[in-house]
Amino acid sequence: TAGAITTFYCCTLLTALILQNVPGNPGRFTPVMIFGNSVAAVIHHGNALSSTTGFLLMTSYTFAVVLAGGVLLARRDA
Repeated sequence: TAGAITTFYCCTLLTALILQNVPGNPGRFTPVMIFGNSVAAVIHHGNALSSTTGFLLMTSYTFAVVLAGGVLLARRDA
């Protein structure tokens, strides 16, 4: 459980921080930045994703993780 929590935080928080300094700003596609720019921002930033695009991207992230979990569950525990 501790390893899963650590992996989650590394994937969500640290990835966003590391990718902010990369040219082209790929950090804007991370879940933390999508949430921050679509929900918490009062003024829309020019390089941020729109709310609709952010929602669709977060939905696809969720679908990919659930699909990967289902495949691993069927492969290991069945």
